[in-house]
Amino acid sequence: MYFETIEEARNYYEHYGQENGFWIRTRASSKGRNRSNEATKVLFVCVKEGKYLEKKQQESVVEENDKADKEEKVIPKKRVKHCSTVKCECKAHLRIKHDKWKCKWKVTSFDENHSHQLVTPCKRIKIKSN
Repeated sequence: MYFETIEEARNYYEHYGQENGFWIRTRASSKGRNRSNEATKVLFVCVKEGKYLEKKQQESVVEENDKADKEEKVIPKKRVKHCSTVKCECKAHLRIKHDKWKCKWKVTSFDENHSHQLVTPCKRIKIKSN
C-alpha cells in the first residue's frame, strides 16, 4: 500500500484504529543518510505498546541551616495523575518507508494483533483524538 504523505498514512491508520477500537501514536521516525532533515521511516503503534514503568514519588528536602525559613516554607503535595492507558507490550503497528523511486510512502510492516481487549463499538465514540 502506498501513501502520498506521512499525514495521509497517519490519518489512515488513525481512522483504522477508531474503527477497530484502539488509539495510535507515532513511536519513532528516522532520517536518511543525506544531510536533509526529512524523515525516511515512520512507525505508528498502538498507545498500549511498550512496558509500563511506575514513577516513584520524590521526597522534598529542606536544609537544616534555614531554620527561620523552615516555618515559612510550605511545600504543596503534588497531585498524582492517573494514566487512562496502561502499556501492556502491544505489538500492533504500521511502519512506512519513503520510496525514493516512486516518491511515495510504502507500507513495509503491518501487525494487527493486539495483546489487550479493544474498545467495544458502543464506546468508540469516546475515543480521544491524538
